[in-house]
Amino acid sequence: MSFPFNLLGRVFRPVHKRQIEAGGGGRRWEGAAMLPAPSQSTLAARGAAKARASAAYMNTPQGNRIVEAWGAALVGKGWQARP
Repeated sequence: MSFPFNLLGRVFRPVHKRQIEAGGGGRRWEGAAMLPAPSQSTLAARGAAKARASAAYMNTPQGNRIVEAWGAALVGKGWQARP
């Protein structure tokens, strides 16, 4: 049953080749705004990100687990004495 649909798809296929233009900077992205300093934008948004993260930590078990796992990954086993 797929044969007639496949044949119709070949006859009426688009003329232009489809491509992803997000990384290429093609005509689609000419007027898009660029971040002049991404690090400054990240630092400027840290207050809102902190508020959202703390709300997710307090209100959802998934947010709680994410924060706990991230903290454990950063700290590891903690201080250890080496012989």
